[in-house]
Amino acid sequence: MKVIIKPLGFIVLMTALASLAFLVIRQTRDASLPTPPSRQVAANPSLPPVEVAPTPQASLSDGNLLTSGGFEEGFTAITPDPKTNVARITGTIAGSGVWFDNSSWADITAEYAPDRTIFHGGECSQRVDLKTVRAGQIQLAQIRVLPTDRDYEVSAWVRTSKPTKITLAMRVGERSLLTTQDLPAGPEWREVSVKTFRRRLAEGENNNTWVMLFLREPGITYWIDDVKVSQINGSQAAK
Repeated sequence: MKVIIKPLGFIVLMTALASLAFLVIRQTRDASLPTPPSRQVAANPSLPPVEVAPTPQASLSDGNLLTSGGFEEGFTAITPDPKTNVARITGTIAGSGVWFDNSSWADITAEYAPDRTIFHGGECSQRVDLKTVRAGQIQLAQIRVLPTDRDYEVSAWVRTSKPTKITLAMRVGERSLLTTQDLPAGPEWREVSVKTFRRRLAEGENNNTWVMLFLREPGITYWIDDVKVSQINGSQAAK
């Protein structure tokens, strides 16, 4: 039996075969391509993971919402961050881990230590020898869980080996800054303070409140003592 294909039928057949071949080639090529990665927002490498406390912390007997604000005991060795070898930070920080260094991302050299000869209150202060700064700054921090619809005041007693400035800051979560201010410091003990402005948590935010001191100028020894966070009397945002 012979199959006779007329010219028009031949054209139709060839078109169909060409379309089939094109589809096979395209599927083979698409299968060989890597699957594109999902879009992810990387966490800020300078922020250590923290656990959210189940309820807001209450103030201590002196009205301080911080723990170990006097830097009296619990000095713990700094553990180098295995994710970076940039910062060269050594020594110990008071508070048994409540206070921590948040500067592993910075290109700096510094040493923390207790100082029982120079202090403001109690019998000890936190000393920080900031030796070199090529990029970044020292960030000494403590995290608390505080209502965000209130006003707060952050204060600290500071002393430095020569006139300079330090920064007090307070923020919620990783992005929401409540307050920050550069403040003068020098060879005599001086109380510095800032006040926050009210805000409410945005959707998806936690209420981990970061209390931070930034030290930037190299070649200076910093002494920090009696850091306090207190709620400003009667402050609460309107419902």
